[in-house]
Amino acid sequence: MTLSSSVGFLPDLKGRDIRLVPPVKYDTRTMTLFDDGTVSLSTVDDRIRCDLTLPDDEGGYQHQYLNNEDWELTESTLSRRDGDYYLHLGFRKPKPEKQVEKQGDDEDKTVHSVDLGIVNIATTSTAYFASGRELGHRHREFERIRGNLQQTGTQSAHRTIQQMSGRESRYVRDVLHRVANDIIEEALEHSCAYIAFENLRHIRERAPPVKEFHQWAHRQLVDLVEYKADAEGICVEYVDPENTSRRCPECGHTSEGNRARQAEFECEKCGATANADYVGAKNVRWRYIRRSLQSSRRTGDGQLALKSGTVTPNRGFVPSD
Repeated sequence: MTLSSSVGFLPDLKGRDIRLVPPVKYDTRTMTLFDDGTVSLSTVDDRIRCDLTLPDDEGGYQHQYLNNEDWELTESTLSRRDGDYYLHLGFRKPKPEKQVEKQGDDEDKTVHSVDLGIVNIATTSTAYFASGRELGHRHREFERIRGNLQQTGTQSAHRTIQQMSGRESRYVRDVLHRVANDIIEEALEHSCAYIAFENLRHIRERAPPVKEFHQWAHRQLVDLVEYKADAEGICVEYVDPENTSRRCPECGHTSEGNRARQAEFECEKCGATANADYVGAKNVRWRYIRRSLQSSRRTGDGQLALKSGTVTPNRGFVPSD
């Protein structure tokens, strides 16, 4: 389910002689929200009813939950600040039915796939590239300044390191949130039932320690995509990433020599060329499709979400309308 919150001010509680010590948790049994803008709360003495004051702007974020039948009231918290009372209303949106369940096993299911890298933190089968250069640059700068402060060794330097760590974490989190949103948006645009990733355990085993930051960022990104995909009814799956950057998606030839340079792929056999990360994303997708076609769980033709259309193992390329 999807969770959100809203804040309302309770002016009627100010100065009232009631036995209520905030913060207090309320649920639908101990709190009732009425259409006339009032709320009923249970206390240790009795049940009280008071006005709930919200911003006058009906386009404000509180109203999008209160006036939308897709959201239902859940656990809320009453708190007190400077003698005033505020009710933090919690809302939830029931988890949607998985697209896999809605479509049924006998129908085609489109797969969106993601290659995780260093230069590009994420590359998808729809040719979406999320650059990791700025993340890497900012991290190196934080590490340089952090090292200088550690050498200083003062309490002030230690406090500054803590503040910097918080800023870096917030910055990285914000970047990864935006990348995760873009991945989900691409999956929804192509009506994908699955998003396929490389198995992170294999990535950790093959990556040198110098890339620990990127491994952490990959884990955070995948966690965010899992959370957001679940809210949209999309399944997240994983495949072994072995040779995904060395296999030609056109002819299937696999060789270390196919990876001409870090960013470029050129097949030694058929001569096909492409961005190496994009090739990796397509191979992640193909591997999941082939594994699924051999599985007893699925009988339909898997589709592959591409930049300009879809590809099925049995029917070939199908261009977008």
